Amino acid sequence: MSTDNTKTYTAEEDPTGSKAAAQAPGYMKHPCYFRYTHNCPNWVWGWGQACNPCMAQGRFSPDENHGAAKK
Repeated sequence: MSTDNTKTYTAEEDPTGSKAAAQAPGYMKHPCYFRYTHNCPNWVWGWGQACNPCMAQGRFSPDENHGAAKK
Protein backbone atom coordinates (compact mmCIF):
# COMPACT_ATOMS: atom_id res chain seq x y z
CA MET A 1 0.00 0.00 0.00
CA SER A 2 1.50 3.31 -1.10
CA THR A 3 0.79 6.67 0.51
CA ASP A 4 1.22 9.82 -1.55
CA ASN A 5 2.17 12.63 0.85
CA THR A 6 2.94 15.11 -1.91
CA LYS A 7 -0.65 15.71 -3.04
CA THR A 8 -1.71 19.33 -3.10
CA TYR A 9 -5.28 20.27 -2.31
CA THR A 10 -7.47 23.07 -3.49
CA ALA A 11 -9.08 25.33 -0.89
CA GLU A 12 -12.38 23.47 -1.21
CA GLU A 13 -10.91 20.04 -0.52
CA ASP A 14 -8.22 20.96 2.01
CA PRO A 15 -8.43 18.35 4.78
CA THR A 16 -6.96 20.71 7.38
CA GLY A 17 -9.95 23.04 7.16
CA SER A 18 -7.80 26.10 6.50
CA LYS A 19 -10.45 27.59 4.20
CA ALA A 20 -13.03 27.49 6.97
CA ALA A 21 -10.53 28.93 9.43
CA ALA A 22 -9.58 31.72 7.03
CA GLN A 23 -13.23 32.73 6.60
CA ALA A 24 -14.10 32.50 10.29
CA PRO A 25 -14.09 35.67 12.39
CA GLY A 26 -10.96 36.01 14.43
CA TYR A 27 -7.91 38.10 15.04
CA MET A 28 -6.02 39.95 12.34
CA LYS A 29 -2.80 41.92 12.53
CA HIS A 30 -2.64 45.47 11.25
CA PRO A 31 0.31 47.71 10.44
CA CYS A 32 1.57 50.07 13.12
CA TYR A 33 0.03 53.56 13.05
CA PHE A 34 3.47 54.98 12.20
CA ARG A 35 4.18 52.60 9.31
CA TYR A 36 4.26 55.33 6.67
CA THR A 37 5.29 58.39 8.67
CA HIS A 38 8.25 56.78 10.49
CA ASN A 39 8.80 53.63 8.37
CA CYS A 40 7.84 51.34 11.25
CA PRO A 41 7.84 47.68 10.14
CA ASN A 42 5.88 46.34 13.14
CA TRP A 43 2.34 44.96 13.30
CA VAL A 44 -0.35 45.36 15.99
CA TRP A 45 -3.62 43.62 16.88
CA GLY A 46 -5.76 46.78 16.86
CA TRP A 47 -6.39 48.94 13.80
CA GLY A 48 -4.89 52.42 14.13
CA GLN A 49 -2.74 51.56 17.15
CA ALA A 50 0.96 52.23 17.72
CA CYS A 51 3.31 49.30 18.35
CA ASN A 52 5.31 48.91 21.57
CA PRO A 53 8.64 50.17 20.15
CA CYS A 54 6.92 53.33 18.84
CA MET A 55 5.19 53.92 22.17
CA ALA A 56 8.53 53.44 23.96
CA GLN A 57 9.87 56.28 21.80
CA GLY A 58 6.97 58.49 22.86
CA ARG A 59 4.87 58.10 19.72
CA PHE A 60 1.25 57.31 20.53
CA SER A 61 -1.66 57.01 18.14
CA PRO A 62 -4.23 59.84 18.41
CA ASP A 63 -6.74 57.78 20.37
CA GLU A 64 -4.21 56.81 23.06
CA ASN A 65 -3.46 59.60 25.50
CA HIS A 66 -2.04 57.43 28.32
CA GLY A 67 -2.60 59.99 31.02
CA ALA A 68 -1.34 62.94 29.02
CA ALA A 69 -3.21 66.16 29.66
CA LYS A 70 -5.56 67.13 26.86
CA LYS A 71 -5.35 70.66 25.56
